[in-house]
Amino acid sequence: KIKYNNTWGYIAKSYVSTSATSAVVTIPVVSSTTKTGVGSTKVWCLNVRKTPATGNNIIGMINPTNNINLYGTQNGYYKIKYNNTWGYIDKSYVITSKVTTPVASTASQKKSLIANADKLIGIPYIWGGTTTRGFDCSGLVQYIYKSIGVNLPRTTYQQVGEGSAVSINNLEVGDLVFFIGNAHVGIYVGNNKFIESQKSGTLVHIENLSGYWRTSFVTGRRIF
Repeated sequence: KIKYNNTWGYIAKSYVSTSATSAVVTIPVVSSTTKTGVGSTKVWCLNVRKTPATGNNIIGMINPTNNINLYGTQNGYYKIKYNNTWGYIDKSYVITSKVTTPVASTASQKKSLIANADKLIGIPYIWGGTTTRGFDCSGLVQYIYKSIGVNLPRTTYQQVGEGSAVSINNLEVGDLVFFIGNAHVGIYVGNNKFIESQKSGTLVHIENLSGYWRTSFVTGRRIF
């Protein structure tokens, strides 16, 4: 006896193979609300799901320009906050960086950072560059900070998760400054200026934080 199109019917047993009734498995969600890391996606339009499994309802999508706070893992997924609700994204499509707290601030650190940055003015832009042969924007930032003993991740989308957020009106010497959907980064050097390695055909230089750069500013990040 079977149910078919909302009515009872019958089929011959000899043509049927049976199995034990399967219980519906509910995957528990991660209960953590403690931030465990920061990440960005490797792909565009990464699905955000209600629970950590495929086949569940998709509640939205995120792109590489979206910096993501992570709140633990389960079943191969990161737990994230999405539009004021909890969601889950596939770990295999996420680049992560650790949660950091600002290091102790000292005047000597800032002085050394600016002095080391000044020495790099005039070096050409090279896409993917991380040495004095040539820098891209995030490679320059990483190199300057490494010169004072502070290790930052490689890309802008990772670096924007470091330290603590700072508004454009509260920038201090040494703060990272991000622009254009977090696709470009420089270091604030004071007096409404920042050092950058901008694009092919240009050199490392000091730029005014005004006009186009002020309107395209996204956030500052204070590392120390």
